[in-house]
Amino acid sequence: MGKLDYDRLCGIWAGLPVAWGASMELDEAAAAADVEACCRAGVHGVYTGGTTGEFYAQDEDTFRRLIRLTVAAARPTGTLMQAGCTSLSTRLVRRRIEIAGEAGADGIQLALPFWLPLSDEEAVAFFRDVAVSASSLPLILYDTERSKRRVSLELFCRLCEVAPTLIGCKYTGDDMALLRDCIQGLPGVSFFVSEHLLPDGMKIGARGNYSSQVYLHPPFMLRYYQLCVEGRWDEVAPMQAALKRFYTEGIRPLRAKGMVDSAIDRVFGTALGFLRCGLRCQPPYVHATQADVDALVAWMREHTPVLLG
Repeated sequence: MGKLDYDRLCGIWAGLPVAWGASMELDEAAAAADVEACCRAGVHGVYTGGTTGEFYAQDEDTFRRLIRLTVAAARPTGTLMQAGCTSLSTRLVRRRIEIAGEAGADGIQLALPFWLPLSDEEAVAFFRDVAVSASSLPLILYDTERSKRRVSLELFCRLCEVAPTLIGCKYTGDDMALLRDCIQGLPGVSFFVSEHLLPDGMKIGARGNYSSQVYLHPPFMLRYYQLCVEGRWDEVAPMQAALKRFYTEGIRPLRAKGMVDSAIDRVFGTALGFLRCGLRCQPPYVHATQADVDALVAWMREHTPVLLG
């Protein structure tokens, strides 16, 4: 613990799917191999337990095993690791934070409990309580509409007051004016944005991306980020255009079949064989088939070959 701070909370972090076995139990060997592959590729950090990581489908034993193997797999390369600890109540979140801290996670990422939308006062109380459990562990807010509400700048400032270790935010919106206000109003918080918005975000102070695209073609995403750091916007522009087309057109057939984060991101990971997680996510949610993967790769070869390397 203690390695992750504002200065190191930047770059391209791989948000990993969970590798499930034939009976939909955790496949520890495949999960560890996926973490190791991302670390060897040079990502700035890895994390599990986001939406892609199906936090909602994990019992306590699965969560514990996954956090332990992720920490162990990232350690040889010195790659930072965040544990997604989102759950439905303060008690359950605090228990996950305890497990993650004992396993050696470098930081805790969490969204607001989401079954019922929280008021501002409830959100403040929640962060006050989880900050006690996290102690010195850094906290990163996953600001997502799936929590049935977004976090305003005013509320974010209040959260920082009651949770002094809140140093980051996975911002999933596309309102650049709001993002600019948040970055200016919260200088000690590192904001991450979506892949296709990375240049726009970094121009106003965003610091990275929690990425699923990185395990389709790691060198592309790492260079994309580095060019943004260096302000080489002319070189970034065609890369951003390819990503925007990919997300608006390329994955449209997957979304039309009802697929969301975990199912779609698994397609990215398996398209060129970079990850071993497989295509199946936990039921009842629909997942892709090999035919879907083949169709996406064929589309990319025709329309966005730069994303394939």
